[in-house]
Amino acid sequence: MLPLLFDFVFTFGRSGGTLLATTCSTALPNE
Repeated sequence: MLPLLFDFVFTFGRSGGTLLATTCSTALPNE
């Protein structure tokens, strides 16, 4: 399960890592 998640994050991070980081950064302080 871990390797799959890592691969997903690695692949997705290369494509929409910035978008994801921005969304997380905006949703993190909201909570």
